[in-house]
Amino acid sequence: MTSHFKNLSSKYFIVLVLLVSSGVIINIYILFESWNNNVILSDKIFTKDSLSTVQLNVLNGCGKSGVADKVTLYLRNLGFDVVDIGNYQNFNVKETLVIDRVGIKNNVDNAIPFLVATHLGITNSNVVQQINPLFYVNTTIVIGNDFDKLKPWK
Repeated sequence: MTSHFKNLSSKYFIVLVLLVSSGVIINIYILFESWNNNVILSDKIFTKDSLSTVQLNVLNGCGKSGVADKVTLYLRNLGFDVVDIGNYQNFNVKETLVIDRVGIKNNVDNAIPFLVATHLGITNSNVVQQINPLFYVNTTIVIGNDFDKLKPWK
């Protein structure tokens, strides 16, 4: 009889360990997913929902076919709203630029262009401001000849 109880209790123990392990794994996954959907830049937290209100356009400034499409897909997967894709005025852009179009007052203290730059792997020195009230986008990305160093290609 004693060995029967030992076998039964060891089976219950194994089931209990499996249940607890499953619960821990599920909780870690849920925590990771909620953390992964938030982006922290300085003291600001951006969720994927808040990023969908940020309208961007992506311009090919290097002449390599398909680069604007690849960057657009990458940014859309992150939650950004890319509303326009096209070519820049020339294909001589050496380094990729992120251009702030609306300025500090309307652009969450100017964090959005730097957030875009961070996601793409662009240095802050390549974030510039060209305010134009006629533009309908918050931020413009001009892809340069350094495109293969950006995060979508890694």
